[in-house]
Amino acid sequence: MAKLRGAISGFGQVVTHAHLPTYHARDDIEIVAVHEPVAERAYEASRLLPKARIYRDLEAMLEAERLDFLDIASPPEFHAVSAATALRAGVNVLVEKPLCLTLEECDRLTQLASRQGLVLYCVDNWRYAPSFRTAFALLKKGWLGELNELSFTRLRSVPAGGH
Repeated sequence: MAKLRGAISGFGQVVTHAHLPTYHARDDIEIVAVHEPVAERAYEASRLLPKARIYRDLEAMLEAERLDFLDIASPPEFHAVSAATALRAGVNVLVEKPLCLTLEECDRLTQLASRQGLVLYCVDNWRYAPSFRTAFALLKKGWLGELNELSFTRLRSVPAGGH
């Protein structure tokens, strides 16, 4: 079976502590390229993914590489434009939350993905977190009454998946 060829755009803490360990644990995915304009993070990407090609320019990477998907983990203000660029290049897109900063951006992206026949998916690992599973189980049993508003405050000293 051929491996899925993926790339990452934005090589920060969520990638090193959460996304990358997941990719490394799978035999059917290969991260072949990284887009990272910040020199220190580009160096970290080359250290952790020595076989991957590192690009400073997203469009250059999308033009040079044959990709099955792009994992966007850059700062949120870049999510919509990066996703649109990848979708226009014919690449499926996985975006770290939040998918977009406005409803209009979300509408444009979902329409573009639909027109291109590609996947646009927002990472949402919270539904697997023990606190969320417990809250939803209690809601399902009716123990918390009718849900009118939901608010979570999550406090931690390290990124999710960090040590």
